[in-house]
Amino acid sequence: MKYRISILSCVFLYLVAVNSTFAQGVESAPPLFKQLSSSVVIVYTYDKAGKKLSRGSGFFINDRGDILTARSVIKGAYSVLIKTTQNKSYVADKLLAVDQAGGIVRFSTGTPPQDVQPLLMSEKATSTGERIVIIGSPDGDVFSIKKNVVMASNTITGMGTVLQFDAPFPPGMIGSPVLNIRGEVVGVATMQYFDARTRNFATPCQRVVLADSPATYESEPFMAPIDPSGLSPDDSFQKGMYHLYAGEKEKAVTYLKKASRSRTPSADAFFYLGLCLGDLDCHRSAAEAFRETLRLKPKYADAHRLLGMSCGKLGLRRDEIEAYREAIRIKPDDACAHFFLGLACLQINDKEAAIAEYAFLKELGSHRADELNRHISEYKSLPAPPQP
Repeated sequence: MKYRISILSCVFLYLVAVNSTFAQGVESAPPLFKQLSSSVVIVYTYDKAGKKLSRGSGFFINDRGDILTARSVIKGAYSVLIKTTQNKSYVADKLLAVDQAGGIVRFSTGTPPQDVQPLLMSEKATSTGERIVIIGSPDGDVFSIKKNVVMASNTITGMGTVLQFDAPFPPGMIGSPVLNIRGEVVGVATMQYFDARTRNFATPCQRVVLADSPATYESEPFMAPIDPSGLSPDDSFQKGMYHLYAGEKEKAVTYLKKASRSRTPSADAFFYLGLCLGDLDCHRSAAEAFRETLRLKPKYADAHRLLGMSCGKLGLRRDEIEAYREAIRIKPDDACAHFFLGLACLQINDKEAAIAEYAFLKELGSHRADELNRHISEYKSLPAPPQP
């Protein structure tokens, strides 16, 4: 405990001492901050012939030596090598999880325990104006520590709170951990975009628990190479996610539609298309996108819940209620699904069912319990609406 307090104190004092564009080699950083930096690695990728493809950064997330990095860092790679701050190298052996929507991956390396120092994950979301630290390798050889400030944060259903920071950010630091002033990981630097200004985005670290698509190096390369004939469906998806991260829903829809029309569309392509369409009040199209999502991934609780919300906007009460109930069957503690199910039950004059949902929200300790109770107390029996 004393060790961790010392590190956190050092982080705080270090942040106060440097300006917002400062970057320095780890060797010249304070000693305790150097220890925090030892959790970060350089990630090198190679093709089947052993030719180097790209590099980025990553970091240890557990005692087993698993690495978390940006998906773009290892895209198209046949093999991956990591190098630690101690100048030791290890070959990645298994791709454990791929999160296409979050743009992050987790893989194992077989790094011995004595060479592993995992970073701690934050349990709290980071908000606009908070100071952050990014540790990575901008040039592939020297590790750097860089201070920044969260310029914007955007909470996205199924994703979490995406962070935006605008200061210059070398491409080699993609995949780096983004830390708060307590030295905890709040995100992974995953996306960079240049328009009128440089905009960088970090995917919330909690998103990694949603990753799926396990694979191994022995059976297949990490990812399919980019289609050289032009914009691949995967690129359309990533561009769509960028615009979604930036809150530009109309632009996001353009690219997500392209991604959903590919020969092998992902459930996430349809899901985030539906999310954007719903926010743009295109509820019929949103419902269609969520149904396609569920065709590809039937146990996607968030998709069932958002399908229910789209059906509600369209007045399809029976479909709405069934969608919420299916979301709850998959994820029993989904407070949003219980809340909207309670409201939908009031719409069909089923006050008892609404009260049951209120009781469950109360048991969960959700703030939505009081809101639903207010709707129940204001409830007046309504004529049953015709079912379209």
